[in-house]
Amino acid sequence: MRRVRPTVRALKILPPDTFRDREQQELLRRRKFEDLDLDALNHPLLEDANLRVVKMKNATRHESASAAAGQPVWEVRSHAGAAWRGAVVNDEHGDPWLVHADRHDRFHQTVAEVLAFGGSENWMPRPIDFKLRDRQEAREAYLRWETSVYEGLVNGVAGVLGSADARMSVDLPTSGENWAATATVSIEVDPVVVDNAGAVEHDALLQVIISFAQPEVDGLRRVIARAIALMQPDQNRIGEPAYFPGGQSIRYDMQVSYSRIISLVASSDIREEADIALRQCLTPTKLHYVRAAYIAEGAVQGKAVRAVCGVWFVPSCDEGLPICPSCDERHPIAQKVLDLLRHLPQ
Repeated sequence: MRRVRPTVRALKILPPDTFRDREQQELLRRRKFEDLDLDALNHPLLEDANLRVVKMKNATRHESASAAAGQPVWEVRSHAGAAWRGAVVNDEHGDPWLVHADRHDRFHQTVAEVLAFGGSENWMPRPIDFKLRDRQEAREAYLRWETSVYEGLVNGVAGVLGSADARMSVDLPTSGENWAATATVSIEVDPVVVDNAGAVEHDALLQVIISFAQPEVDGLRRVIARAIALMQPDQNRIGEPAYFPGGQSIRYDMQVSYSRIISLVASSDIREEADIALRQCLTPTKLHYVRAAYIAEGAVQGKAVRAVCGVWFVPSCDEGLPICPSCDERHPIAQKVLDLLRHLPQ
């Protein structure tokens, strides 16, 4: 079952200032419904709806509204401010929608009347609601694809350190379910001993060779280019892509600091979830640890990510920075990576 989404008509009923997120408040005031992430709407009424209806915890059926609608209607409640109440129904596919809302002192007087008036076409989801939902789900699917490509490349970097020949191959997906390319990642280093303090000053050559199953697959080349730019944000340290004969293979060579490799390996290793939000952040002075998927998602959406140490940062041009000691204290991996780099086959 999908999460509870409000219809456009329900959104027009709820005052913008009852939403907790300021960006959402502004979009609602301007009636920019197409720019809203309907699954991420921060409203206590929708929070209660997903708890009661989707997770079926203390779901309350509203009898008079159900009789008026000719189908089950679930009452949901906000316990903040004016304590709004809402009516949730399932569409013909079994997906839940918030179709009506009112203040708690008026809800029981109006809900049955609204649902009985003029038939279900007056309150059930309309084509615009399904269009907004489908557009959002398409965006989410594209974001998941971009994230999976970046995760695949980062996992390739981590895999090199455990390989016998300083090389690792990983499969990269199309926007569907099939694999459309193979990335072969390799790292070349100088045989020197580097400690944490010197990691930012020593470089390695990171090479990524992409072999495509066919010349062009759903814009995969563009997605890979963006992922490469995330792996090395300083574009001056990435060589021009080298195209192999036939055009179905591309080689990227980039100089990366040891500290950047440490952060990439950490992002492959970390499994804990992170928060992503629009926030004003200071320019980062350290390389922070966070799961690879959240780095990609934050970069694509232009949002800040909360690192393992708790600091919020925007994934950006942060090459040439040392590793955050607080992140490494909470997720100790820097020394392990440095040891593996030192013992890479030459």
